[in-house]
Amino acid sequence: MRLLVTRPQPEAASFADALAAAGHEAVLAPLLTIEGAGEVPQALFQDVDAIALTSARALPFLVSPESLAVPLYAVGPASAEAARRAGFSQVIQGGGDAAALAETLRGNLPAGSLVLHPSGAQQARDLSTLLAGSNIEIRRRIVYRAVTVERLPETAVLSLRSGALDAVTFFSPRTSKTFVRLTNETGLAAKTAALVAFCLSPAVAAGLTGSTWREIQSATRPDRAGMLEMIGS
Repeated sequence: MRLLVTRPQPEAASFADALAAAGHEAVLAPLLTIEGAGEVPQALFQDVDAIALTSARALPFLVSPESLAVPLYAVGPASAEAARRAGFSQVIQGGGDAAALAETLRGNLPAGSLVLHPSGAQQARDLSTLLAGSNIEIRRRIVYRAVTVERLPETAVLSLRSGALDAVTFFSPRTSKTFVRLTNETGLAAKTAALVAFCLSPAVAAGLTGSTWREIQSATRPDRAGMLEMIGS
């Protein structure tokens, strides 16, 4: 299959490599760009008992000698592996989503623990809410912002116009909603009627409301491995 990959870099290139290994061809058309949200004070790491990583996108803005000394709880296997590559030696892997990560924190940390949550400006689930009643304090710090592109990337425009695509991949509600808006603005919305939309979760699929697809599928596990399993070889 020839698939349009809408996630931001560097995840887009990494996912394209995984698709190629499965026998597919990827066309990269990131709909979000990742920007830092300002310097992260190293004093933040001095009194925390753990770091909760819900997205590997936070890592470039997080890594320092101070942060690497703190145990890190990663939301799933991809973020755990990224944290290890970044230099974290104490990495505990969660079950793949924010709710499962909250349960991992609840099961491993004593009451009274303070956990730093480096995140994007927008988040789908709030760890503090998920940990209500646990007496584990979450200190959220915004370290990056995901900014939507203003125009549909030319790679997407050309691929849609030529009918060269079989499917489009979506990893977040923002990208699915942005794709619908931008294809409408460019007069290409009708082109998706012949395509399959592969979505990370039902929430991501819901972002495609108002558009027409040959089929919309949601992964059984909300992670990269689940997406690859759904797409198949």
